[in-house]
Amino acid sequence: MADGDGDVYLHSQQSKMLAPFVGKLVGFSVLDGQTEDLQDLRIRVLDHDFAFGLYRWPTSWEISWIGAQGRSTLTVSTSERKSIAGWVFGGFAMSIVRGELSQGGGSIRIYGVAELLM
Repeated sequence: MADGDGDVYLHSQQSKMLAPFVGKLVGFSVLDGQTEDLQDLRIRVLDHDFAFGLYRWPTSWEISWIGAQGRSTLTVSTSERKSIAGWVFGGFAMSIVRGELSQGGGSIRIYGVAELLM
């Protein structure tokens, strides 16, 4: 959730079977009552943390896209993570994320949740 009022939603997945139905990377934002699809969306994982298995939990991301205000950059990090399930090759967790959205020459503090399904 953006500082005050708004949302940024991202969905990233790597399944070739699901890609024709939901894509590999999609997102939208609702800021100041304006909804827009995120174009030229890019996600880069900046850091990882230990997990019990053959994978690592992502803990910080840099996300960028082009929208009505030009290039926007969102940097978020997990402040807390609750593992729900763990398997050898993946797991499921919910994380609280905090960060900053830079767009249109200004910045907005971000606070929200991330669902991690590895």
